[in-house]
Amino acid sequence: MKKPVIALQDLNMEIMLGCLRIKVVSLVDVPAEPFWHVANHSHTDFELHVIPSGQGKVEIEGYGVNLKPNDFYITGPYVNHMQKSIPTDPMREYCLECDISVDEASEQISLTRKESVILIDCLSKTYQKAFNSPDIVALFESVFEEDRSRDAGFYIKLQLLILDILVTVFRYFSFEEKTRYDYSLSKRATEDLRITKLINFIKANYKKDILLEDVEKTLFLTARQVNRIMIRKFGCTFHVYLAKYRIAKAKKLLEKTDMPIEQVALESGFSSHYYMYQVFKKERIGTPMNYRKSNMQK
Repeated sequence: MKKPVIALQDLNMEIMLGCLRIKVVSLVDVPAEPFWHVANHSHTDFELHVIPSGQGKVEIEGYGVNLKPNDFYITGPYVNHMQKSIPTDPMREYCLECDISVDEASEQISLTRKESVILIDCLSKTYQKAFNSPDIVALFESVFEEDRSRDAGFYIKLQLLILDILVTVFRYFSFEEKTRYDYSLSKRATEDLRITKLINFIKANYKKDILLEDVEKTLFLTARQVNRIMIRKFGCTFHVYLAKYRIAKAKKLLEKTDMPIEQVALESGFSSHYYMYQVFKKERIGTPMNYRKSNMQK
């Protein structure tokens, strides 16, 4: 079995363009293998997948998409996806993983900031389809070539190529989806994107012991920003919303399954069934057992 080629691995590349920050996590050239398969998974970063040759299939949030040469698709943070090759014509894949964010301390009204917010908003959408572009494939191959040769100026050239890839993808999505972005709404777009990220973070991590420090590190928002956004949108703090989300999960399991109460608690993110009992009591829901008896679906 051929080994993937990992590029840029010793560069720790972070691209800054005004307030736009792009942290390159990895760039991999996955060789064609007949039975190559990656089980359903997600990442906290953006992944741009490019198919230079061969055929395969990807499932994006459960929706199957057939892949052919020059296709590309993107998976944003917490978007579940599964990939596999077609054995008779196995695909090769280039995969660029990067974290993209906007510096919160930057000038609030700069045009770069407005475009950066719109870029991230565009890439964060769940596209359950592939797009076809030889230009994107050529840009990826230029990145691999620059990394191999490392001639004078290669590091600057690599950064420019990666920016070119992201802008090209951004324009391609906008054209294909017939989307026109109103820059005057960028402040609202920023707020909506933050809310989406916060809700996606809760959905992906509600079973864990979540601290606001975890949210800060992952989403690059301060605790004050997080709570201000949640209060403005939902009328409650982050932890109150998280508790309500866990209660809703527990109620659903109690209504639709015969899962033991202890397991319901753990599956809903409560540290124990005793703690879940206390929360239910505080919210005047009754005991979990009584709630199940009253609401169990036949």
